[in-house]
Order: sequence, then C-alpha cells, then structure tokens
Amino acid sequence: MFKELEITGTGVGLITALLALGTVAIILFFKRKYRQYDAEALASAHKDQKSDLSGRTKFPEVDVFKWSGSFLNYGLTDAMALSLVTMSWTEYEKKIDIPLDDFVYEDEVEVEIPRTAEPPPPPPPPTEDIFKVVEQMPRFPGCEDMGGTDKEKEDCAKKKLLEFIYGNLKYPAIARENGVEGNVVLQFVVDRDGSVKDIKIVRDIGAGCGTAAKAAVNSMNTMGKKWTPGKQLGRPVKVVYTLPIRFKLEG
Repeated sequence: MFKELEITGTGVGLITALLALGTVAIILFFKRKYRQYDAEALASAHKDQKSDLSGRTKFPEVDVFKWSGSFLNYGLTDAMALSLVTMSWTEYEKKIDIPLDDFVYEDEVEVEIPRTAEPPPPPPPPTEDIFKVVEQMPRFPGCEDMGGTDKEKEDCAKKKLLEFIYGNLKYPAIARENGVEGNVVLQFVVDRDGSVKDIKIVRDIGAGCGTAAKAAVNSMNTMGKKWTPGKQLGRPVKVVYTLPIRFKLEG
C-alpha cells in the first residue's frame, strides 16, 4: 500500500527529529508569549470584573485552554505522520555483485570421495549415453534467432544464463550475516528435449548457498522456454553441463 513511500532508516530518524523540534518550538513559543504578561498589570486591568469561579483562569489573556483544539489537532497530525513514516520504513538487503563477464568453469571438477570402511557398490549400468563434450554444446534460450557463428551464440547464451541465475538466486540470510562468499559448482543434465534434470551440488561453501544455487538452476524448468539441446552427429543428445555460481556480497 505504501510502496511508493519507501523511506530508509536515516529518513525515519530525520523526520522524527523534525517533528520533535517542531513540538519543542511550539512549547518555547507559548512559554515566551505568556511570560510577557505581568500578573499585577492583569489584576489591575480586571479589578472591576467579577471573578467567575467556574472559569479555568482568572484572566482571558493567559487562557491557554483556548488552544486545546489546535494542540489536539497538532498531536493527531504528528501521530499520523510518525505512523505513516514508520510503516514506510524500508530496509534494503546488501546488493549482490553479478559477475556477468567472468563465466569461468572447469572442464573437470574433482569430487572428493568420502572415506568409508567398505568400497561403494558399483553404479547401475547406464541406460543411455550422457556426454560431457559434444560437437554442439547445449545453449540457454534467447540467442538462437540472432545472426552470427555458433561461438557468438554460445557466448550470448552464457551471458543470458548468468543473468537468469543471478536474477533468481536468493542469497541465504545466514550466509549474508556471516559473510560467507565463494563459488558453488553445480552439474546438471540438459536432456534431448532441452529440459534440465539431475541437478547435483559438486562443490559447496555451506550456509545454505548450495541449496540456494540448486533452487535457482531448478527454476529454469518453469521459465517457459527450454534449452537448445546439445548435438552429436547431428542428433540431440543428453549433455552434462557444469556451472559455477559465485556468491559475493557487495563491499
């Protein structure tokens, strides 16, 4: 409702200080105003008038109660202004540096194998070949209609991929609070139909960053467009894609 009135903490403090100064100024004004009246002079001016016991003051010149309505309206205005300012107080999260010009990923990512007492069971036989490198690597959507070479389309696709990831990445609050930064590396399979599946966290930096990166990658399946699948010998194939995602707080 008050989105148009976004105010920072500094603005809230400044407005509160101005309201307080205004109140102090009014008090000092009336204090100085009524000090100008001399009690003996007022008594002499009204000596022939009968005193009204029901009255709140002896002399009308120093009757502060006649300003009650104005004081009430001023107080209500101050209270409404302070409430509006408080409700419009907006706290901004730290900005995340999006390194669009630094798309670097490793061809081979070493995965540390946990030490166990028994050797791990053999993997199930593969039902279909999944490639790491193919003649035409899969490309993030948005660049297929542009002119140019496959290399230019691939560079364009990498940039759009990073724009999508960092636009959907939610920096975990615990990571921000503890200053956790670094690179999370994910691997996923771009299927023959361009869908994304089998997302795995290959390298994590903790504090929920790996889970946040995985959620950002998984959101590609709901963006309405699919990848251009990788091709080998002219036919679509499944390809493993390695993607580093940098978590960096703005300094």
